[in-house]
Amino acid sequence: MKRLLIYIGVPLLCWFIAFLIWFYWYDLTGTGEKRADRTQPVVKAKPSDSGPAKAPSERILDEERKRLDDIVKRGG
Repeated sequence: MKRLLIYIGVPLLCWFIAFLIWFYWYDLTGTGEKRADRTQPVVKAKPSDSGPAKAPSERILDEERKRLDDIVKRGG
């Protein structure tokens, strides 16, 4: 009975320790602090930039639109 507990418990304990090392790797090595130093500061939008988006300036001419409609009707 004691051997069975050892054969089951030791591998589970090793896997648990390996998981903890993997999960906390950045904290253990200190690379999390280095990564935080490289992040760019967040720039807030200017009040003029926060307005609604403008409509696209391109307009399709009626002739082009009719040609495109004909192409779509023929293809489909």
